[in-house]
Amino acid sequence: MRPRGIKSVLLVVVLAGSLLSVVAPVSAANHGGHVCKKVGTSGILIRGGVAVYFRCTKVGKKLVWVKREMVSPATTTVTPSPVWVPTVVIVNGYTIKEGAYLYRANLANADLTNTDLRGANLVGANLVGAKFVGANLFNADLANADLTGADLTDANWNLARLSNVNLTNANLAGANLSGNNLTRANFTGANLAGANLNEGKLKFANFTGANLTGAKLWQASMAAANFTGANLAGANLVYSFIDCDGEKVGIIVVKTCAKFVGANLTGANLGTAAASHADFTNANLTNADLTTRAKFYGANFTGADLTGAKLDGDFRGANFTGANLVGANMAGAWLYGATMPDGSKHP
Repeated sequence: MRPRGIKSVLLVVVLAGSLLSVVAPVSAANHGGHVCKKVGTSGILIRGGVAVYFRCTKVGKKLVWVKREMVSPATTTVTPSPVWVPTVVIVNGYTIKEGAYLYRANLANADLTNTDLRGANLVGANLVGAKFVGANLFNADLANADLTGADLTDANWNLARLSNVNLTNANLAGANLSGNNLTRANFTGANLAGANLNEGKLKFANFTGANLTGAKLWQASMAAANFTGANLAGANLVYSFIDCDGEKVGIIVVKTCAKFVGANLTGANLGTAAASHADFTNANLTNADLTTRAKFYGANFTGADLTGAKLDGDFRGANFTGANLVGANMAGAWLYGATMPDGSKHP
């Protein structure tokens, strides 16, 4: 018989790490400051379905039950990295998604902002005026596509294939096109300010009237490219290849050289560039850097403004007729056979 008026509870005693099946009605008064028998013994007082934990602890000369605060195991809050969530949309009956087959699709003026077009086939597609802001075009194939007037701000073009693509008047400001195949691409009037074209394949590409201020063209292959009237102020063309190339017309191979006719190259860096026979007629090369063994053999600088420019490298046979060389530093230039501004030949 239990003493009347005393609430019964269950006590489970854990001794030396082992669970003892001591399940007996024990008065609640025997816990919380009351005497226990062995130091380290753990007790669980279950009251109304809630467990209260005690440990037998030596206090002074006595062994008493002391309530324990149970601490939950430490947890580490992991803040996930921002995840780009692609947008899947239906435009003109076409499903826009990763790997989509959009060969010759008509997506003119489509809003493809933030869409996922990784690995998509857009060969020959009509993308005139389309909006690709923030879109992911990683490894997509856009060969022969028409992107006239398209907005490609902040789009990811890494490894995209863009040969023969038409980007006339397109907005590619700050775009990353490094290492891309842009052979014969048309960038007429396009905005490429601050764009990254490092190591790009730009043979026969057309940049007539394009804005390339501050663009990066380090080690880009630009043989036979056309930069007539383009703005390349402050652009980096170090180690770039701006030589000539041949293309077969019928049975005849026609040699074409890079053109910078009337282009603005103010403050541009062409150090170590290979630009033999390139045409810089009437170009503005004020304060430009053409040093560090740059190769401009046979290049045409007729009427060009080279005020304050630095020329150090191979300029044999170059044509400087009517060029402005005021303040230009040509101390390290190899000028054998070059035509000077007054028409005389350099010995």
